[in-house]
Amino acid sequence: VTIHRLNILEYNNTVRDLLGDTSQPASAFPEDTGGGNFDNNADVLATRPLLFRKMETAAEALSTAAVATGSATRAKIITCDSTKVGEAACAMTVMSAFARKAWRRPATPAELTRLTALVSLAKANGDTFDSGIALGIEAVLLSPHFAFRPELDSAPIATAPRLLNSYEIASRLSYFLWSTMPDDTLTAAADSGGLQDVPSLQAQAIRMLSDTKASTMVNTMGAQWFGTYKMASVAPLATSFPTFDAECRTAMVQETNLFFKH
Repeated sequence: VTIHRLNILEYNNTVRDLLGDTSQPASAFPEDTGGGNFDNNADVLATRPLLFRKMETAAEALSTAAVATGSATRAKIITCDSTKVGEAACAMTVMSAFARKAWRRPATPAELTRLTALVSLAKANGDTFDSGIALGIEAVLLSPHFAFRPELDSAPIATAPRLLNSYEIASRLSYFLWSTMPDDTLTAAADSGGLQDVPSLQAQAIRMLSDTKASTMVNTMGAQWFGTYKMASVAPLATSFPTFDAECRTAMVQETNLFFKH
């Protein structure tokens, strides 16, 4: 399976749900290359140097805003008082929780050691604890584990297929139905290993399809699958289709979307 990079829509939706940021930073990224009419085709979602530079700029801005004094995001991310529990312990708490959400899986001890070391580095250079946390957040956002959805095999040269683990299933389901990261309910199911049987998976899918975020699949995948996005530029000959107008154009798209939604 080709490792899937988040496309522009998925990146914007993910930072919205992860950080509460609605600035849509990925809109400044280079346009995604489509394949087979779909803009989330992993085989053609390349990562060029320009894209990485744009990601770096976005990550820096997002991390700075995330820990800004008085922001609602800061209170959600920095959930401990470093002056009471100690900076090392607080940094571990913060980075462990944030990386878990951003990477859609628990971070390993080695990964957390590298992330929390950024706080110590910031302090050693005269910066604040919050500045160190911002560096850690930026590192998480620039990691391939955020920008991509890897499904790595512990035995890379093995020829036998393996079952996906619960975290990989949760990500596949969430990005397919919502074009964004798993929510708390799906995350809890993955943590408990509760996505390995069909009834549990179906229950989550039904729940997620009833959520308003499922409209993303209708408006993106549905539009790309049935080609309704092309209606914006369709101009039938007036002599052959004299009743075609803007209202008809809108109705044709709406009819297809409603059918797909149903």
